[in-house]
Amino acid sequence: MVRKLTGTGADGNIQDAAKAILEDSDKLNQFRLQARQLELDELKLRTADVQDARKTLTVSNGAIIVSIIVLVAYGVSCWFVMFHAVPVGSQNLAYLLLGNLGTGFGMVLTFWLGSSLGSKNKDAIMGQYIAAARADQTARAKGAA
Repeated sequence: MVRKLTGTGADGNIQDAAKAILEDSDKLNQFRLQARQLELDELKLRTADVQDARKTLTVSNGAIIVSIIVLVAYGVSCWFVMFHAVPVGSQNLAYLLLGNLGTGFGMVLTFWLGSSLGSKNKDAIMGQYIAAARADQTARAKGAA
């Protein structure tokens, strides 16, 4: 990006190119605009990467199968612990299993229903950040022109 702004080739000295940008306010503003655009592009890519994990279900049924196994195992384990006497020597193991299945049950719910209100708030804040960054980029571009 620095070489593009200064017109130096790939064999040019990057320190000299950076110095040229720092000495020219127009080039510095262009550099900042391009850096901001790269940041926005990276943010968009990261958001798109994690945004729609459930869309992968159109390709594979693995998440559905694992979810069903965890839900059935948790339900059966809860029923067994509530309505049957667990042998004294196996109680710790039974409760450990039930706790782990409970954690898996929570993960299944989180996957299918969404993580939390905080996640929705985070998405809203990210949207506001992108809008503010675009406005800043537009203002800087107008100021540079």
